[in-house]
Amino acid sequence: MSRFLGNLNVFYFEPLKAPKTFEYIEYRQHPEEEYFKTSYALGLLPIIPESIKSLDELEEVRLERDFEVVTITWSDISSVEDGDYEEYANDRYYWAIDLCEVFSVDLNVEPEILDYSKFAGYSTNWYRCKFSADDRVFSVDSNTGSIELSYSNEFMESKEVNIENTMNLLRAEEIRPY
Repeated sequence: MSRFLGNLNVFYFEPLKAPKTFEYIEYRQHPEEEYFKTSYALGLLPIIPESIKSLDELEEVRLERDFEVVTITWSDISSVEDGDYEEYANDRYYWAIDLCEVFSVDLNVEPEILDYSKFAGYSTNWYRCKFSADDRVFSVDSNTGSIELSYSNEFMESKEVNIENTMNLLRAEEIRPY
């Protein structure tokens, strides 16, 4: 698990059964690495119990803490070094367009489409579609070669703010002179 973007933790995993379309890929810098990225990942936000009243208590339950899954992602993390980046980007561009069309028909919903290749200044093709419902977003992105199901940015930001506010209250308790 790695941590970035504030309190979001990323957990890479191997699915029990990976579909042929979205194959399981391991990315290791060195074959003996114990921790490495995979093509499947979960984004997790910690749930801080209301019973926690100090940073020491929070530290004691750190490993037992619950998490909320806020994203699940599949991405093609295969190395571009094996081939030409421009060819890779073009392949992913058309992959994303095709997949977005398939999902649009399957879901019977028109996605929000961002075709960055049509903007001046972009030298490679980049296509992204987003299907949104309430506070959930399903997206396909050619730039990252990924498919992601997540909460909306606004929803995740509110979760992050709540976690940060709780952490700040706990920190204030530690330094409060009275």
